[in-house]
Formats: sequence, C-alpha cells, structure tokens
Amino acid sequence: MKNKILGISLFFFTLIGLLSCDTEPLDDGLGGDTGSPGQAALFTVNFNDVNYSTNNVVASVENGRLTITAVSNQGIFILKSQGVVTGSYSNSQLDFLYTDIATSGQYFSVHPMSGASNSQLTISAVNYQFKKITGTFNFTGYKVTTSEQGVSTEQIQFSQGTFQNITYTTSQNGDPGDPGDPGDPDPGDPGDPGDPDPEDPQNDDYFPMAVGNVWNYSNNTLGIASTATINGNAYYKLNNGFFLPAGHTSDSYVRKGNGDYRVRIENESYHTSGYDITISPVEYIILKDYLSEGDTWTESLPLTYYYTLGDFETEQSVTSNYHHTITAKNVTENVGGQTYTNVIKVKTVHTVLAGEQSQSETQIEIWYAKGVGVIYHASNGSGFSTLSLLSSYTLN
Repeated sequence: MKNKILGISLFFFTLIGLLSCDTEPLDDGLGGDTGSPGQAALFTVNFNDVNYSTNNVVASVENGRLTITAVSNQGIFILKSQGVVTGSYSNSQLDFLYTDIATSGQYFSVHPMSGASNSQLTISAVNYQFKKITGTFNFTGYKVTTSEQGVSTEQIQFSQGTFQNITYTTSQNGDPGDPGDPGDPDPGDPGDPGDPDPEDPQNDDYFPMAVGNVWNYSNNTLGIASTATINGNAYYKLNNGFFLPAGHTSDSYVRKGNGDYRVRIENESYHTSGYDITISPVEYIILKDYLSEGDTWTESLPLTYYYTLGDFETEQSVTSNYHHTITAKNVTENVGGQTYTNVIKVKTVHTVLAGEQSQSETQIEIWYAKGVGVIYHASNGSGFSTLSLLSSYTLN
C-alpha cells in the first residue's frame, strides 16, 4: 500500500483545514522578485533547546493561501498563511502545527482574543522565475492531553524559524477527491450472494442489501453497486463510502449475518497540504438488530496510518475503539417529512488511541428503519459535524 501517513488525528487536520483543489497563480499581486535560486531549500526553527533543521520541505499556493510542509525524522511542521504577498502576517491569518514523530505529540497555534502576536510569519522574498519563497516565523505551540485526571495543556515557544528558497507549486498532482467510477463491477464478483440470513428477508432488514438499492440523503447518495467476496465472506459493495468525512474516498462494503450488520472500509485515503493519507482496512459491526434498548457492544481494532511526502514515508499504529449503545428500539420517527416505524437508534463513541493517549473522539448517531435502511446519520467531533437525512430511496 503506497501513499502513506503518520497517524495525525482528525481533530488537528480539521484545525488546519483541507485545501481546495482550485488554484490561483502565485505571481499575481506579489511583491519584489528577490531570492537566490541557486541555494538549497532550508527550514529551521528552535524549541525546547532543540535546533530543528531539514531540507525536506515543500510549499504550495491554492486559492491565494500558502502552505509549507517540512519533514524530518524528528517531526513534521505544517505552516499556513492566508496571504502569499511579501509582508507580515499574524494570529488569525496563520495556522501552525508541529507533530513530534517519536511521541506523536502535537503542538498547534492558538489565535489570542487579546490580539497579542503569539503567531507571526513574514514573507521576505519571492522569486517568480524559479518559484521560490523565503521568510521567517515564530509561534507559541499548545499541546492538549486528555486523561482520567482531566485535561492538561503544555506550552512551547517555537522561535527563530526560517524558510529559505522553498520551491512552491500552484497546482496539486491529480484529484484526490476522485474515487474513480464506483459503478464498475468488482473483477472478483461472485454474483449476488443473496440474503445472508434466509430467515430474515430484505423487507425485514434494517439495512436492505441488494444490488441497485439507492438511498438519497440531504447531502449525499448511498447505493449498492455490486457484490464481492473478501476472505471468503460475501459482501455488497457500496458505490460511495459509508458516510465518510468530506474529502475521503474508500472502497466500502456491507454484509449481514445472524442479525449483525457489518461495514468494511478499505483503501480509505485523502490528500491535504501536499501529502497523502492511507488508512489500513477495518471492519466493524454497526448494528445488532436483536439487542434490546440499553444494550451495548464494544470493539477494539488495530489500525495503521501511513504517510508520504515526496520520498519520505512513515507510519504509526493506533487502536480504534467503538462503543455502541441501542438508545431506542421499535420507535416511530419523522425524517425529512416522512414517518418511519420500527426504528432502531444506535449511538457510537469512536475513539482513536496512540498507546494510552487519546488522539480523537467522534460521536455518531444512526437511525435504522425496518425495511428501509439508514434514515438519519449524524457525527460530531472536535471541530466538525455532519448530518445526513434520508429524502428518498429505491429498493430492488
């Protein structure tokens, strides 16, 4: 599996934001054309008696925003500026993130309400001909840790930061948001595996599974495109990811047996700030339709995040914990103006752990209507939230 990523939590990716695929030329509206194109790229900064220095650094400009990413065996810096003209920027115009590879510790900038300049970046020179950029920066980094004892914050000063002769690009390679044609059949398609539970026909299912089934939601569409066999198990392949975060693509599958409904996600990937993320396959139970209200089940699954930036590759293993609770059963709900009966509601708390330290937590709520499927899906994490309401559906 190529295009690898370090296990950086979704919370901090949300803080620094996903870049748009649209681009604008850097040269429009920039200051003087200075700089020394013959010198090698260099990125340096001091913190905690450490002098960080690397030549493995890239820059990109998209929608008038500058992103600089520096990587070494020690750690990864991501600097973002809302402007790319020569001059100085501060606080809310900037986002800084440093991830220590050895500890997975993450230090991010905070924009002070007082207006004090805790984050500063100066673009001192831009060379239009050779597309190189030079400047300085400093910021206060904050690391937030959650434990049974509560929440603690560690503060570090990053000072005397410089970036010299960094080559910038004004377009991304490829379109990370294009998952290809999801309607293509799987080459290993064994044919329709049929209902995996012959005593529970489709119209009694809480997620009816048949090729051609389509569910239209307020913000996306979910459909079953084909069938597939994986590790000897028969699956239905979805033509879109199973309610994935924005910007993510994957090969997603569902299957059912003995009242357990499972989702399998393979090749989950996304692209941001010049680097690629791929997550190892995972399969977990999303619904146990035979449980009673108040019943729970828990799964703890290993995951690996892979990171690639140019020729630099690294990875980190984490634990993905799912705690599911049946919060209601056989209730009636109105969604999108339509009334649904025999509804099961499931609340899931999804926590990603690196060692014993929590990296992220997401709260997910899904409502399943008997003979219909998912009618409501909501997820809330640190800095993001999504809501999908069923508007129409077609079942074969």
